[in-house]
Amino acid sequence: MALRLLLLARAKSLQPQYRLRESIEVMGSLPLFKIDKNMERKVLLFSGGFDSMLQEWLIKPDVLLYVDMKTSYSERELEALDRLPDSYKKRLVIKELPLGEYERDNKYLPYRNLILGTIAMEYGQHVYFGFNYMDDAPDKDRMFLDKTTSLFKHLNMHCMGDMGWSSTNFSFNAPFMRLTKTEMVAEALKKGMPVELIQNIRTCYDGLSHQGCGVCYVCLHKAVALLNNDIYKEGLFDSPITIEKLEERIRYAQENPGSYKKKYIFDLKKAIEKLRLFQK
Repeated sequence: MALRLLLLARAKSLQPQYRLRESIEVMGSLPLFKIDKNMERKVLLFSGGFDSMLQEWLIKPDVLLYVDMKTSYSERELEALDRLPDSYKKRLVIKELPLGEYERDNKYLPYRNLILGTIAMEYGQHVYFGFNYMDDAPDKDRMFLDKTTSLFKHLNMHCMGDMGWSSTNFSFNAPFMRLTKTEMVAEALKKGMPVELIQNIRTCYDGLSHQGCGVCYVCLHKAVALLNNDIYKEGLFDSPITIEKLEERIRYAQENPGSYKKKYIFDLKKAIEKLRLFQK
């Protein structure tokens, strides 16, 4: 199935221009992203969520690629993209590839990043994934990057003729895969990312919540990063972040030591202390 989807994605011919989104009720009237012949560009796989917004600020990619896979949270992501400033929208490309029927109950989508990386290379020769320290899926580790690079050395054998590239250079990158969300926020703040922009990034697995449910582990991870960088405030989530919720995450991590790393538990404990001070 994954191989068939890859071949279908690569078989689609490129057009001179790409309309960002046909569904005007979600995205409204957006400009056209013009494709040029210079493919030596950085393409960030972008959802408008916490990791991709932080990494956009740090990487400064030429293209922001969102693939609408019709998952349970796609609609909220599209709404968040529509609220982005024009400086983001003018680099934003949105492509549809319905894969939601393969989404697991835990939101995992098998082979997702192999498919996304394939599509991204149609827009630039240097593809960036938003992996971080907590990612432990097999398509989010160093082996995945190395094996994908080896595969594409073969697939791109005739890239200058078949793809219209001016060179044979290409790369798959995940420059912040060793950083926690707390560390990524710290780096973004150092680089001048506005506090309010970080606070209001929507990142949530609840398909109904507009700002973040405050219950799912994705929301809790955002809250931990904000607390540990002293930029947390009330009202950022539908449900208040509590010490009990964070302690529950620690217990879960301790009960599943193979899935969670030491820095993760350290960040949770630090956030609990910060929240205690915040609530005084």
